[in-house]
Amino acid sequence: APQTSQLSSEGSEGPSSQTPHSQPEKETGRTTKRFIGFKKTEGSETASRKRIGQKIEGRKEGSKAADPEIPRTEASQVKRSAKQKSRPAKFQSKKVFVNVASQQNIVIPSYVFSTLNLGANFQIISPPSLQSRRESWKGVAKEIKEIVREDNSFTKENSFNNILEAVNFVMINNESYFNKTVASSSRFRHAVKINKLVQNVFDFLNDNELMCILADKNLGLTIIDKSWYFENMLKHFNRTDVFELCEGFDLQQLHVSAWLQSHLRKYCSIKSSLDLTLAIIDPHAQNLPQAYGLIKLHKTPYKLRIITPVVEWVNVKAAVEVVRRLGDYVKLFNHVLANSSDLVREFQGLMSYDFVLASFDVSDMYNSIGQEDCLRRIEVLAKDHGWWTDKNEPYWRQTMVLIEFVFHTSYVGFGGRVFKQKRGLPMGSPLSPVLANLYMVQLEDVCISSMRQKGIFYYRYLDDVLFFYSSLYAPMENDRAKFRMAERMAHFCKLLTTFSDDSITFERTGEAHNPGQYVDYLDLKLEISLDNRMERNKVLRLSVYDKPTNLHIYTDPSTFYPFHYIYNWIQGENIRLIRNSSTSTAYDQSLLDFKKFLHRRAYGQDLVEKFCSLNYYGDRCELLDGAKPHKTRNNARDINQDNHRNRYITVRNNGSRPLLTSAIHVVDSFVNTLEISERRLVPVVSRGKSIVSVMNQAKKNLAGYQPQ
Repeated sequence: APQTSQLSSEGSEGPSSQTPHSQPEKETGRTTKRFIGFKKTEGSETASRKRIGQKIEGRKEGSKAADPEIPRTEASQVKRSAKQKSRPAKFQSKKVFVNVASQQNIVIPSYVFSTLNLGANFQIISPPSLQSRRESWKGVAKEIKEIVREDNSFTKENSFNNILEAVNFVMINNESYFNKTVASSSRFRHAVKINKLVQNVFDFLNDNELMCILADKNLGLTIIDKSWYFENMLKHFNRTDVFELCEGFDLQQLHVSAWLQSHLRKYCSIKSSLDLTLAIIDPHAQNLPQAYGLIKLHKTPYKLRIITPVVEWVNVKAAVEVVRRLGDYVKLFNHVLANSSDLVREFQGLMSYDFVLASFDVSDMYNSIGQEDCLRRIEVLAKDHGWWTDKNEPYWRQTMVLIEFVFHTSYVGFGGRVFKQKRGLPMGSPLSPVLANLYMVQLEDVCISSMRQKGIFYYRYLDDVLFFYSSLYAPMENDRAKFRMAERMAHFCKLLTTFSDDSITFERTGEAHNPGQYVDYLDLKLEISLDNRMERNKVLRLSVYDKPTNLHIYTDPSTFYPFHYIYNWIQGENIRLIRNSSTSTAYDQSLLDFKKFLHRRAYGQDLVEKFCSLNYYGDRCELLDGAKPHKTRNNARDINQDNHRNRYITVRNNGSRPLLTSAIHVVDSFVNTLEISERRLVPVVSRGKSIVSVMNQAKKNLAGYQPQ
């Protein structure tokens, strides 16, 4: 884990004590990194002015860091209210986690860190003009009309139009109403202020050939060199065995509709092939997937994890259709896990026996699977299990054509270039996890029964594998027997590699067979412990595994995001802690740590307690059995009967959001009062622009980029 420097008025805590603008250490042969973390505390006013007044390197002469919009650094905020003084010191702490991984010797001003500390999920906005408010309301009103007209009881169209016009006049077009209800909000003003600060940060990074990206494993934002990012991204796409550079790429030349229809006609009628093609091909989905990278700070030297979001592309509907057809087949295999809760349920009743545990990782699974080999093995699997018969063969042939179509259109863009993926499963496609699971199941089918005969249980979540052996089936006399059992598990991995023609390889990641040893698997810590109360004096304890690299950088509660987005997830996280803890003691410790991380990000203590108290450890059995989370403790069993009447209206999360959501609530109130419709109109806020999306504009503009 990276070293954390925490500066406070009492002195430095932790292994190092360096200011946010200190010079980076010079190291030969590797990228220099600084990991910044400091607290909001009382500090020297003189030192603060010194930091703010520092000249920003790379900008014009005479340009100062102390711009009018730039607030004082966190260390200079001395004044505290009486309410703040009365609060415990641990709740006043608000740490900053911004990484620097640059080879340049550049002094980075403190306002860059304090702004980026707000996080990738901090919502930034600009004050909306009257024209933008009108356009936003126009789209919402159109959606409302379409919803209400679907209702058979809609008979008062004139009254309904009058309601929309009145709301438009009183709320949307009235400047004083906007200023009083929206612009005066402290959260709104704060978000607008941050918007200006982000532009200053972006200018500084751009002037110094830097960029800011997210780090892998929830390690926060990281400032890196543009040249290093560009070089490592191209290194990934220059793998000629996986990617092929497309010169003069033109989507129209692919003739995707004609290609798909001609291949479908081999197995179905012209009408069926045409109907399926029209349903699968979206003519408007022509946004080429653009790759980006997350820096792996936990690796030495640093690497990039390549991410390719495939959202509005020509093969998305085809991939979704294949997932619909094949997804349920994956669920037939109990050893394929959907989440860690599946594994927890498997361990119920086996907690008091002796265990041998071993975990493995499939190396580069998605890029190692050949496309033709994948199709062949899925066909063999389907026929062996009786899913693919003579009667439904046309249906399966269509499915295979759809998979081929996704392979045929697996293109990705970066830096103004287009690459075709010719080996491996498509990056970012919703289809890839399903294909990977079915491919692995076909390999595992050969030897999984042999494992069970020897008492070895095998579980897999995508590319993470867990073996375990329990003394319930046969006692283990000594450590040598346990060692032989662990080697037998490794032997099964070698068999799977052989069956895949050496395409798939495994790497051992953990092993445990004596008390005090543990294996971390997914988000679980599986530890063998001593317990004199048990017949065999040994017990397997489950608890939440918290990776050392996880900094728990949650959404800043002062952001402009809606309240439910900021706080509702706390209940879900509490449920995860309950499910993954086999004892109440382990749960209490996990919950205590979770609350500590929330308080560090300045979450309200009362609200944290409220959402954490919706579920108790006594609910664990019900939650493992799939019970829905409680909305309140008083009506935990109640089901909202009105949910089926809700019609949701999407509202963009920008400066007009509070106005539009209020307007929808007003219209809904009148519509129900006048019995114009039986529908409930419910606003749903979509995610808006965040700090990291602004920072990452640089990575989208790397076409023709030449490092100085």
